Amino acid sequence: MRLTVDLRFDAVSRPPVDLAERHMGLHDLLGAARRPRQVMNLIRPERYEEVTIIEDGRPLSGLQAAALVAVGLARTRRFRVDDPGGSRATGRGAFLGRALARAAVAVPRELWSTLRLSRLAKRAAERRFELPGAVSAPRSVLYVRTEPTLRWEGTYVGGSATHTTGVVTGFMANGLGVRVLAAERPAGTEGAAFSEVSVGRPYQLVRGLSYTAYGERVVHAGRGLRADFVYQRYTLGSSAGLELAERAGVPLVLEFNGSDVWVEEQWNSGRLRFARTLSALERRNLTDASLVVVVSDVLREAVVDHGVLAERLLVNPNGV
Repeated sequence: MRLTVDLRFDAVSRPPVDLAERHMGLHDLLGAARRPRQVMNLIRPERYEEVTIIEDGRPLSGLQAAALVAVGLARTRRFRVDDPGGSRATGRGAFLGRALARAAVAVPRELWSTLRLSRLAKRAAERRFELPGAVSAPRSVLYVRTEPTLRWEGTYVGGSATHTTGVVTGFMANGLGVRVLAAERPAGTEGAAFSEVSVGRPYQLVRGLSYTAYGERVVHAGRGLRADFVYQRYTLGSSAGLELAERAGVPLVLEFNGSDVWVEEQWNSGRLRFARTLSALERRNLTDASLVVVVSDVLREAVVDHGVLAERLLVNPNGV
């Protein structure tokens, strides 16, 4: 039995090619990494002929580094590391020693980053963004995605990706000049201007703060770009659209597909870290955006219940 652990941020999820191979992606590890016993249950049951670790050369997040330490406890004598520098074999002692050294740097660094980002999100949640209410005859739009990837487990699929393409091409069909700020160009938007915002080091400890961190990079990349309004697909923990619109003195149109706070608490971990801050920032996005776009009448009613005036809401239905 061979084990491959793929730590690349945007790795394509794939099944094993035969019964003698086990493949674990970053999402598999991160889904269990908050509970050390679950990580060990993933790693320890089998005795492996060889364990291969694939990395993409990015600095490790704290959870990635901790996962590497767990991988070092796998029942094998042979480890292989594949990264942009090449492929090399190593023994358990050397592998585990390097993993511990990397964790000793990455874990404290991530804890400090988490503290800094939580303060940044809290400041954004507590201040009011003064934005214009409307603009007449707009000719250009800055479209902003504040997730560090448009993919799911390495694959460009899903309603989020499709909706982004539809909105961007819809703007162009209505004669607007569009510039997209995102981690990669959305599929089918070749007619729009595009500015790639590199990911840097993804933060994994608190998912919402991952988007706070990437939002900083988006705001930096958007400095000096001009448009008649900013359009942002809302993301948990991000205030990038508010900040870009305020700096440019233009309206923000916020696309709101539902409460990410609710999703995190009901469907994912069940316990959202920094829930008070992230909930307040979600409300700040809704209350300060010039216009909030939702995809259904039911969601419109839910947003009104959050205190958003009905005249500041637009229902743009999803279609099949």
